[in-house]
Amino acid sequence: MRSGNRAANRLPNVAVKSVYITERPIIVKAVDLMIRDNDADALYFAWQRGGFQGTNIQNMGNQTIRITGADASLCNILFTPNEVGLLDLRLNFLTQEVTNGADYTYHIIQTDGLTDEVIGGEVYQISTADNRTLFRANAGNDIYALLNEEIWLTATDIGEPAIYNWYDQNGDLISNERFFEMPAEEQQTYKLEVIALADGYKDYDNVDVRIVPGKIEEIFPNPANDMVTVTCVFNNVANAYITIASQNGVVFAEYPLNTSPQSIDIEVHDYTPGSYVVTLFCNGVIADSKMFVKE
Repeated sequence: MRSGNRAANRLPNVAVKSVYITERPIIVKAVDLMIRDNDADALYFAWQRGGFQGTNIQNMGNQTIRITGADASLCNILFTPNEVGLLDLRLNFLTQEVTNGADYTYHIIQTDGLTDEVIGGEVYQISTADNRTLFRANAGNDIYALLNEEIWLTATDIGEPAIYNWYDQNGDLISNERFFEMPAEEQQTYKLEVIALADGYKDYDNVDVRIVPGKIEEIFPNPANDMVTVTCVFNNVANAYITIASQNGVVFAEYPLNTSPQSIDIEVHDYTPGSYVVTLFCNGVIADSKMFVKE
C-alpha cells in the first residue's frame, strides 16, 4: 500500500504513531513500513538539516526511512520558508507474520517542534484480503565456491509479478534481478527481499556464500562399473588428498593429489554395489564431498 502526506513550514516535527490491530500494536512483526520523501527530496533534506533525529527508525539511504518499532518519530525537521515536502508512506505485509483478513489502522501526526501542538495528520485504514495466497522467498541453497569463482545467486519465482532485491551483509542493494552472476570475492551472507507488485506483500530469505580452498568439480561416470574419474580444483593449498568411504564412514582408500587442477582415475570394479562418498581434504581439513554409485 502507498499513500502521500504533506509536511510544510511551521511543522518542524513529524511524529509517526503505532500500527494497531484491534487496539493491539503489531508494527514490528506483521508490517514492514517505509517512509520516502517523494517531493524533490524537500522533506528528507529538511530532516537532514535537523541532524537526522528520530526514534524507532532506520535510515535506509535513497531518501528512505524504515519504521522499526511502535511510536516512531522523525524529529527536528527544519523547513525553509514556504517549503513543502511530501511523505510517501508504504506498507509491506510480511507473509510469514500477517493474518489474512485482518484490519490495520495507521496514524501519522504532525506536531510543532517548539510547542508540541498538533498541526495535522492522516489516518490510514488498511484491510488485508481474506483469500490472499501467501508466498515464501527462497534464495536457494548455500554456495561453496573458490575465491573469485563466478557464482549465480538465484531466487525461486513466486508465481506472480514481483520485485527481487538482493542485499549484501552491509545492507547495500547489489541487484534487483531474480538471478544474476557475480564473483565470489569474500565469504558473505546475502539477503533476498521479494515484494509482490499486486499488493506489496513481502518476504525475506538469506543465502551464505562460503569460500573453500578446494572443490570436487566432477565424478564421472556416475553411476560407475569399473572406474571413476575424480576431478578436483584448488585455491592456494599446500597439500590435498581424497578418500573413498562407505555411507557409514568406513574408509576404503586414500589418494594424494597435486595442488593444481587434477583428475585422478580410480578403479572400483572390486567395490560392492552401492553408494560411496568421495571426500576432498585440503591442508588437513575437509573441503568438499560428493557421492557416486557403484553398479
